[in-house]
Amino acid sequence: MAFSAPAFKRLKRRLPLMSIDISRPKDLSTASQILAQDRNAYILGGGTGLMRRIHEGDQNVRHLIRVQDLELGKITRLGTAFRIGSQVTMTQLLAEPALQFLHAAAASVGAPALRNMATIGGNLFSRPPYGDLTTALLALEAHVVFMNGNRQDQQALEEFLKRSGPRKLVFALEIPTTTNKKFFYHKMTRSHPRGASLITLASSFQYSAGRHSMARIAFGGLGGRPFRALNVERALTGGLTAASIDAACVSLKNGTEPFSDALASGWYRMEMAQLHLRRILTDLL
Repeated sequence: MAFSAPAFKRLKRRLPLMSIDISRPKDLSTASQILAQDRNAYILGGGTGLMRRIHEGDQNVRHLIRVQDLELGKITRLGTAFRIGSQVTMTQLLAEPALQFLHAAAASVGAPALRNMATIGGNLFSRPPYGDLTTALLALEAHVVFMNGNRQDQQALEEFLKRSGPRKLVFALEIPTTTNKKFFYHKMTRSHPRGASLITLASSFQYSAGRHSMARIAFGGLGGRPFRALNVERALTGGLTAASIDAACVSLKNGTEPFSDALASGWYRMEMAQLHLRRILTDLL
């Protein structure tokens, strides 16, 4: 929409002026305290989501916190798990051969310039239709490592996403290795190859003696944040059969209220989620 010069001046007078403070705490403990005490404070990592909110005039963003800690940008192997620092970028993930199972999800996040900036920690807080990587992390049993005063605590990602209690500074994510598992990730978008997602689906299947023994299934794009589809998992408890696949697809609707936006209606999102879930499960039969 174009404005004439007088109209633009009138609009500018009506817009509130935004004053944004910037802090550079000396350590993560101090940064964590600021974040817990100030509801308008946010950690500035790559800024791909946060700066968009500022440019759109979000009045809730009043305080930016810049943290400097080399550990936040590292990927390390811890026995049977990987620890990925919260400021590791999508480009770093794609360059790590040991994290091949995450490459499809990381590669689906925007163009190369954006992947150079977007961080794994920031993806946890991305608003729909973004946050694709978080869906994959849910299916992979990821845990969030966060600062609690001077020490680190852990919480399952699905619990962390409920965001109850004080706000937490994310230090890293820990992901178990994918030994004896089959992992699938699918993103549906109208703008190929890396547009905003309509839905994302991630699934991890544990195998024992060549048979499916446990499933973890997560969806994005069907609600306010990515979630683990517990109803679907329960429907598959007895094993993969044509009947259990039918039950799993039907159960996805229970307690799920997909949103509608300019990209797609809630009805369409649910139809596509059920379709792609059925395809993945049927291929495993």
